[in-house]
Amino acid sequence: MNITFKTGINWIKLAMASLLICGLSGLGAMAQNSSGKSLSKGASVRKLIELTLSAHPLVIMPKPWAAKKEDETIKQKQLKFLDDALAVNKELTPEQKLFVKANYDKLKKIVDKQLADAADAIFPFGQWAEEHLEQRYTAKFTDKEINGLIAYFQGTDGQNTLKVFKNAPFSEDIVKKGGAPLYTKEEEAKADKFAQTPLGKKFMDAFFSETNEYLNAKMEEAGKSGGKNISSITDPANLNKIFNQFVSDNYKK
Repeated sequence: MNITFKTGINWIKLAMASLLICGLSGLGAMAQNSSGKSLSKGASVRKLIELTLSAHPLVIMPKPWAAKKEDETIKQKQLKFLDDALAVNKELTPEQKLFVKANYDKLKKIVDKQLADAADAIFPFGQWAEEHLEQRYTAKFTDKEINGLIAYFQGTDGQNTLKVFKNAPFSEDIVKKGGAPLYTKEEEAKADKFAQTPLGKKFMDAFFSETNEYLNAKMEEAGKSGGKNISSITDPANLNKIFNQFVSDNYKK
């Protein structure tokens, strides 16, 4: 599947390339709830979001602040933050400061969690995508189109298509590193076929192009307004607050 999904990551911002995908076409079955009754448009939109949201790569892609492997340069900078803060700490004794330095690994995990929690609050990707998809699905599709998409994505072929959409940006790199593909050639071919129908163009525009544009704008806005919240976590005053509490809880003479 011809999906391009690239990321450039810095501390408080993700920049995405647009996903260039051709379109797909309509299916006509009326969506129904478990009792067999037709859903209202609002309920149908929510159902379509429920089916498709987790297939958007940005919603499920690993967050840079949750990376398990650390770059050595970044690690050294983080240690310098700790050293600089500890150097101006006026509450701890020399022995307690040595105790703090001996426990930098534990303290860094505390700081990392604060940073991750702050970043999660500043960049709620799933919430942004959900609110935008609700608006776009409602405005862009007729009742018949929404219900047709629901019927398709509830079926086996539709579920496999969503799997391709979800994994296409990552599968090639995994294969290059010796891993198994995340979907089969047959599944990819069916997704491509689905992506060449008229309704698909509308769906892909709403799900990828328009949503990516919205998410990029939200990330830009959030990065500007929330950057101070993140930087304040590595401020000496906050780090020393963490140090002092850690010593109070764990230091024994």
